Amino acid sequence: MINQRAEVVGLIFDGNIHSLGGAFWYDEKLNRAVAVHSGAILEALRKVYGATRIADEIEAGRDP
Repeated sequence: MINQRAEVVGLIFDGNIHSLGGAFWYDEKLNRAVAVHSGAILEALRKVYGATRIADEIEAGRDP
């Protein structure tokens, strides 16, 4: 997911059948998606998976 400032704020990882064509059209009555915030991804990498090096590498790529 990208916000209006072109910043990555999360990851969409699932959706319903109607969301498959989401790159071409969007129907707000039918399309649904499941997403996770990027902060939760980093927290899980550090605290759940012990992948501190990967989390550090991701954060190092952020713009100041």
